[in-house]
Amino acid sequence: LIVDGKTGFVVNPEKGIDGLKEALVKIATINPKDCREHVVKNFSTETMVNNYENLYKEILKQS
Repeated sequence: LIVDGKTGFVVNPEKGIDGLKEALVKIATINPKDCREHVVKNFSTETMVNNYENLYKEILKQS
């Protein structure tokens, strides 16, 4: 879902609050257009339908 450093930041839970602070400081460096492109490309209705269809086909093959 998140492309670390491009569409958001993955925070190491071991860093706790300090990790969150680091991510918040860097959040302004994220390009909103990159975020939108990522969502449109990977989560459009057509893409999601195709992904579910492929998943169901794989499940049916295994049964």
